[in-house]
Amino acid sequence: MVKINTQLFSDMDVNDVFFDDLKTFYPDFADWFQRKSEQEAYAYTAYYEGTLVGFLYVKAEENENDDTIVPVLSYSNWLKIGTFKVSHCNQGIGSQFMNIVQEKAKEKHVQGVYVTLFTETTEQQNLQRFLEKRGFFHHGYKNKEHVYIYFL
Repeated sequence: MVKINTQLFSDMDVNDVFFDDLKTFYPDFADWFQRKSEQEAYAYTAYYEGTLVGFLYVKAEENENDDTIVPVLSYSNWLKIGTFKVSHCNQGIGSQFMNIVQEKAKEKHVQGVYVTLFTETTEQQNLQRFLEKRGFFHHGYKNKEHVYIYFL
């Protein structure tokens, strides 16, 4: 099993090939990553044989209304999975990430967890199925992304 680390954004390289597809689907990804670096934010990472193979970023959203989500999320306290990517299967990384999501959700006393995702690539569809197997269900849309939620 691969060990999960806590790592500052500023200690990672946004130009790592691991992030290429994220930059393709999210044109502002590099700018967002830079802002997180400046804020001294951290993510959960997994490395396999020295290569980045897993990345998770979560944040609590309290009393923040995102009017671009349709239908609107009815509760005010959510844990948002900002980025969830695993590129190396069969190492238990996804399950370890979900344990972290559960722990953070309980720690932050939120009512639920949500994530937005595209479902265009095989990797994205695998993530969608992975989330559904763990109790997430389709809530709606945020622009062209699907919104999946999970209530605690």
